[in-house]
Amino acid sequence: MEKNLEPIAKGPSRAVDESRRGGTDLEESQNQASCTINPSEMPERVARWRTLFGHALGYLLTPSEAVFKFKNTTDLKSELGELVKLERICCAHVSWNLDETPHGLTLTLKADAKSLESFVSAFAPALSLAAVTEVGR
Repeated sequence: MEKNLEPIAKGPSRAVDESRRGGTDLEESQNQASCTINPSEMPERVARWRTLFGHALGYLLTPSEAVFKFKNTTDLKSELGELVKLERICCAHVSWNLDETPHGLTLTLKADAKSLESFVSAFAPALSLAAVTEVGR
């Protein structure tokens, strides 16, 4: 039985590793035409996503969809919930879906190939959408 995490988890959220440090090499991390995030917020956001993707158990990437699997822990659920809420505001052109099962959390992003490639290359630079890729389950 899947549970959609539409009501975002209650309480304060924080990066999974308890930090809020900025990232580096952000030139590629913002597609100005499609993302409306305030540039001063970008280093923190990139750092949070990169930390989060370091906890991914597996992923499936296609040109129009990216699916990421995570353990179902309180910290991961809280951070994913908050980041999805923030991204829905600044990147409304991407469909953001976060589902919870007893076995884990699944983050599914759907967008045009250019927008999805921009997001993945900025926030999970080790991944590539050049070809369908699947790791883990």
